[in-house]
Amino acid sequence: MTDTHVVSALKTKRIEIASQIEDYREKTRLAVIALDHVEASLRLFDPDVDKGQLAQRKEWVAVERLAARLRSRRPRLAARLGARRVHTLALRTVRRSRMSTGHARPPTADRSSPKTA
Repeated sequence: MTDTHVVSALKTKRIEIASQIEDYREKTRLAVIALDHVEASLRLFDPDVDKGQLAQRKEWVAVERLAARLRSRRPRLAARLGARRVHTLALRTVRRSRMSTGHARPPTADRSSPKTA
């Protein structure tokens, strides 16, 4: 037999934590927007700014956006996988497709282009 006090307390705690997560996501989204503005201003004043640092941040933003898209479009799957596995999946996908840097995929045996004679 379930203890209704425990179940009720756990449900309340779950709602509280879920609300905190949504708040953090919104704060992260606003921080990314602010960072985009600062980087755009930085490029205006210093066109030779270190592109490596900006590329690392772009990878992080791409991972976060992809993870958020998965959570919003497939919430049951995301809940079943858990936050860490969703983030890992998004990171692997971004790195595999090179979305963050815009570079072409490295040639591999299974993705080789047909040879032209």
